[in-house]
Amino acid sequence: MGPINNTCDLRDLPESGELRSSQMDIDLPGFAGVNLTREFSSTSASFGMFGSGWRCNLIANLVHTDGDISINFGDHVEIFLQADGYANRDRTMKLSFPDLNTIIAEDRAHNRWTFDVPSHVCQSYQDANGRVTTFNTTVQDKLIDVIGGSNVFERVYLLNDVTFADGRNINFNYSVGRCSKATSPSGFTVDYSYTDGLLTGIAKSNGQTLSYNYFTTNNGTVTRGWLRKIAYYNGGQVEL
Repeated sequence: MGPINNTCDLRDLPESGELRSSQMDIDLPGFAGVNLTREFSSTSASFGMFGSGWRCNLIANLVHTDGDISINFGDHVEIFLQADGYANRDRTMKLSFPDLNTIIAEDRAHNRWTFDVPSHVCQSYQDANGRVTTFNTTVQDKLIDVIGGSNVFERVYLLNDVTFADGRNINFNYSVGRCSKATSPSGFTVDYSYTDGLLTGIAKSNGQTLSYNYFTTNNGTVTRGWLRKIAYYNGGQVEL
């Protein structure tokens, strides 16, 4: 297993005003896409396994299943139109329904994602060569607000482990509903620490570290943050 250097990819998207920052924490060499990558979006107010604002490339899930069906594929959301036979908008993907509890999304290259309808989780991904990745996921409903005396929840998907087609896997540990450690097949680890529920520290077993600083808001129930500084183990910093 080859841990990558502690660098991040920053992208400013002027058309939307969105700032994205991505970081690959674990890379498993072999074939493309076998890695653990986090991405922060300044326009995302949602919660995930790494807290507010962070997405994980290994998580895919159903978002809406009534009428038009929307699916989160980790780095983007596709909408499948009921009136168009459940094809997506550019007709590069289509859904099938083998039974009432299963939805399969397939693209033109014959990559397939299989989703469990009751839990909304992605159970497996099969590439065009028949190689299958499986996902073991726990679903939690996180309290994010209280409006008019009623609790408001958001569904959060917590990966327990991911097993790739060659048998290698990444395991995850949690504390208070947030990922506290990721472990690769070689035993390489990434520890995650939080302040007020926000991801603020990364410590890899090779000695590399990252720290994050945020502008924050709190609605009385949860704290949300927007990245303002990234600090690296070698003294480098990025001000956002």
